[in-house]
Amino acid sequence: MTWPPDFSAAPPRPGRTAPTQLIALSDPGWAQDRKQELSTALAQGWGAAVLWVKVLFVLPLGLFTVALMGSLGTGIQHAIEGATWDSHGMVAVIDAPVRAYLETHRTGLPVTADTLYTTWLAVGAGLLTISFVTCTFGARLTWAGWGACSVAMVWAATTGPARGIACAVTGLAWGIASIFALRGVGTRRR
Repeated sequence: MTWPPDFSAAPPRPGRTAPTQLIALSDPGWAQDRKQELSTALAQGWGAAVLWVKVLFVLPLGLFTVALMGSLGTGIQHAIEGATWDSHGMVAVIDAPVRAYLETHRTGLPVTADTLYTTWLAVGAGLLTISFVTCTFGARLTWAGWGACSVAMVWAATTGPARGIACAVTGLAWGIASIFALRGVGTRRR
């Protein structure tokens, strides 16, 4: 008997399949198959792409987006902290209550109200962009949560009879932005 034993010549037992090789780099057809999968994805679109092609494109795009959002958020934060923000008109109906809510409820957090406000703006802008570009369920669900939290902050920070109007204006602004964020919802072919 030789060592190691050669099991490749032995027939498979009844009820079992022969072991298969996962990746054969010496197989000339392997590279051709990957080339064909890539060509299919480019010709037939995202839905026809296999998983490895989707990961190949989404992973660098996601890393770039995270880096871009981080640098934009830092730039916006420095701009907001360095300048005085004086909103007027309809913007103030949403902006002032959100700022007031974040200022009163940040107790115990190691960040300033300006940082929280900048984060709120950056998250909203990022979710709007990601929802518009990718049309993914998770981004759209998070966009809906962000909008609901925004309306809740305006409700909590606005007092008196203006509370309902402020929430209506916030909901209307969020709804208009949702036209872009939720594009294509409900238009799936049957």
